[in-house]
Amino acid sequence: MPYPSVTHTDVPVLESGADAILLVVPKANGSATDPEGWDGLSASLTSVGFTGGPGSFQRVHVPGVTVPVAVVGAGSDPGAAAVRDAVGTALRQLTGFEHVAVQSLVDVPWASLAEGAALGGYRFAGY
Repeated sequence: MPYPSVTHTDVPVLESGADAILLVVPKANGSATDPEGWDGLSASLTSVGFTGGPGSFQRVHVPGVTVPVAVVGAGSDPGAAAVRDAVGTALRQLTGFEHVAVQSLVDVPWASLAEGAALGGYRFAGY
């Protein structure tokens, strides 16, 4: 299917039943505080040298999470456009999963996530 199916839900990504999880994170500010519900994420990001720069992408292990987790950077002052671009970039690289749950650790409207998922999930199916 060349176009992805994108849905919005209030179910937390850890309870979504997705095959993989994508987190949109801002550029690191030196704080080692884990976001709520993501214990061990900061240590995982630090251990692989992930800074959260715009478009940076990395798969990481998060203690206690049983599905693959990927993170994508949205930069130091992320807005809706930066998050849309980050999600699109990440989903082009995060292949092989039927269902990917996307969560932003940046406060932006969910439509930015959906637009990025639609653009990044598109696959050319041929002529």
